[in-house]
Amino acid sequence: MSQELRETFTDVWIYICKTFIYVKPLFVIISTGISYILFPHESYVPAAIALIGALILDVVTKYYSVGALNGGIKNAIKTKKLTSESLWRGTKRKIISVLVIMILCGLSYRLSPLDAVGILFTTVCYTFMFWREAQSIVENLIDAGHEDLEWLLFLVKKKQKEVLDQKNEVKDKDEKTV
Repeated sequence: MSQELRETFTDVWIYICKTFIYVKPLFVIISTGISYILFPHESYVPAAIALIGALILDVVTKYYSVGALNGGIKNAIKTKKLTSESLWRGTKRKIISVLVIMILCGLSYRLSPLDAVGILFTTVCYTFMFWREAQSIVENLIDAGHEDLEWLLFLVKKKQKEVLDQKNEVKDKDEKTV
């Protein structure tokens, strides 16, 4: 009996070791936690992809803009107009801000008794962040010499103002009901 028990424990131990080697449960636990918080509903995924895509485009157009204003990327690096520290500082701040808002949106869905409230809150937040990134992208392109896009900057700012005006109307209604 003891030999059988020892073989069983050995087999279980080998199975657990193989699990950690091949499945990587720590990675699975972390990615599941992130997914649970950031994407509590399937409607969050396309919005997050669009927002992250806009963030990446913003960084790329910033490099392009700095390079265009300083005679190319190599020249901008030589003249210290383009340093990894300065661009990383702004990018890091933006990434942290977006992640915090994404976490708050995910938690609001989990907290709210009505799913629609969390989804509405997330839609407003993601839309506003997306328009801010779109504005930054267009500004970077205009700085790089694409003056033909100034009309687009006007439209983006106008759309942003409409969203803020709607937010203020809702806020005013809430204050009147209290």
